[in-house]
Amino acid sequence: MMKLRRTPLQQNPRVATPTHIATPLRIVAHVAILLCALIGVSCSRTSENTPVSELGNNAVTTSVVGEVAVDGLIQRSDNGDISVEDDGGKEGNGDNSDNSEGDNAIEDAGDVGDTITSGGEDENNEDNIIETAQHGQRGGVLRVAIEGEGDGLNPASNTFAGSSYIMAFPVLEPVVYWDEKGQWVPYLAESVTKVGDGSAWRIKLREGVRFHDGSNLDADDMIATFNAQMKDPVMSLLIGSTWSDQNPITRIDDHTVQHNLVKANAYFPVMLAGQLGMIVPSEWLEKAKQARELNQFPIGTGPFKVETREKDRRTVLVRNNDYWASDETWAAASDNADISSNNNTFGNKNTPSNNDTPSNNNVYLDRIEIFPITDTAVAAERLIAGEIDMLVTTEAESIVRLRDAENVVTIDDEQAGEDLVMLNTSQPPFDDIRVRKAITFATPRNDYIAQVRQGISIPADSMFHPNLPWYSPNVVQETDMPDLALPLVLQYCEENPAACTDNKINFEYQYRGPSEEQDRVNAVLIKGWSEYFNVKKRQLQQGAHLKFVALGNFEVVTWRQFGEPDPDTEKLWLQCSTISVISLNWPRHCDEDRDTLLEQQQITTDTARRAELWEQVQENVKNSYMYIFLAHTNWTVASGKHVQNVCGHRVPVEGTKVLCNNQGRVFLSQIWLEN
Repeated sequence: MMKLRRTPLQQNPRVATPTHIATPLRIVAHVAILLCALIGVSCSRTSENTPVSELGNNAVTTSVVGEVAVDGLIQRSDNGDISVEDDGGKEGNGDNSDNSEGDNAIEDAGDVGDTITSGGEDENNEDNIIETAQHGQRGGVLRVAIEGEGDGLNPASNTFAGSSYIMAFPVLEPVVYWDEKGQWVPYLAESVTKVGDGSAWRIKLREGVRFHDGSNLDADDMIATFNAQMKDPVMSLLIGSTWSDQNPITRIDDHTVQHNLVKANAYFPVMLAGQLGMIVPSEWLEKAKQARELNQFPIGTGPFKVETREKDRRTVLVRNNDYWASDETWAAASDNADISSNNNTFGNKNTPSNNDTPSNNNVYLDRIEIFPITDTAVAAERLIAGEIDMLVTTEAESIVRLRDAENVVTIDDEQAGEDLVMLNTSQPPFDDIRVRKAITFATPRNDYIAQVRQGISIPADSMFHPNLPWYSPNVVQETDMPDLALPLVLQYCEENPAACTDNKINFEYQYRGPSEEQDRVNAVLIKGWSEYFNVKKRQLQQGAHLKFVALGNFEVVTWRQFGEPDPDTEKLWLQCSTISVISLNWPRHCDEDRDTLLEQQQITTDTARRAELWEQVQENVKNSYMYIFLAHTNWTVASGKHVQNVCGHRVPVEGTKVLCNNQGRVFLSQIWLEN
């Protein structure tokens, strides 16, 4: 077995929900899509049994694109126009032109858990995953299966789930991203500078970056994209309360902007490592407001362009032969970039480099074809059979099957989320802490690990993996102690006889389905609970399940959450300010002492002090009994052995190697296919 370990990361902090909710009808209509993105899942209608050969044809399909129903295959012509083929074969065209380490430092805390496994005996296959030792082969089509997809690819108006990032990263590049040591580094930015106490940050963009339409990236594009995100009622749920109301973003010069925040934040740059840091041309944004089908065809700066979109069936990306950061583009550049921080500035010298390292910025593939396949077991069989080349999954049975396959290599991120049970503390019976304690004590976590996760995951005691510096061994989840539940249940039923039947507490258990894995989860959990509780099951489709939780219409749910290695990201789920009609503090549990701790950890740059504060937060969460942590989730990227250089992606120009599997988010543009 080959293993690759990585050090702890810093990840996009999610921010508090604003207390106001603009255009609530539209938000409710789109809330399921938002929630899919927030917890890293996809709401898809794709048939799990559709063969790849059928997915690959140009059969007419009907999809919802933004708020416009689009019938047929959408594709981009050579001149950049968008055409939509309807049932009658008609076409509609739309123009598509359109120092010291400073605050960037984080202490290593040992191994994190990225594990590479080859089902075969050939140990030389390590080059397949880490980085090919020579330049790769040009050409070929990479076929990737994802578990579902989101509503579109416009970073200013659509919400990106984990699967969306797989499609987006080859097309849209972030302002910053994570190096392999888990520190944020400039990507489209040349430098990132903290102003004063961190209540403002300046972003200087690289010069010479070109969009797919040939226009140059500048400060106006970054401001236009940010303003569109702030105006979007769904996106504003995530970002609205972080920036100043009066002057949230300021243009400094042609390539520099300043973000002005409500409060100082020592970790603000991590917000720009994902969707919020992806930029599209200002002219294109104006056109996309009028023609929502353009949301499926973003104009980015990346090494690939979107060619066709059969939503929920197939997305085709083609190589951008005018990629701004290709090795050919920078062939005459010198190799003297400086990515060290100086004072409060983190960035590069003005001179780009041609770091002669394998796969620095080379783009080998001709095309990438991405297929949403909701049944991972089906996708796994197709990978093993050679019908697809790569997939991303968290499903335990498929992971075990793929690890054993002779022709498959897997990369596991073992800290990428927590399987948990979540309790609504705002309504009976779980507004009573005795009931929350009782169901926690009765939960059979050990059986869950063995029967559902099939031994591939370790038990979770909190929202942090043991290899992270924020993890506290002093916080232990109190499961598998059913004898402690009985006196609490009897006492509650004596005081609330209408809430009980036969001295058991009645409650409704909500879950998403249908799903074979969820059926196993239900069997294990209900068996443990049934001695003390009368459980009424409620199965919902993914979108309805998420919407009901956000609106507080649930009692008990199974859930997946947390797992972002930078703890500032987890504030969103825990703050009082994110409790409203639509809540992101799902359990609706407010604690002002916890809020104070969360604010303190946001401003300290002392890792040890920050870890102390997060230990107190974990203890607070445990004592609230709003979550029952079960297991640390695995995100597995699996590929055929002919797929080379999966973990070889590098920051353009400087060649800094980036994090590989990050909650299933993996770059594809550096991959090449052997033979």
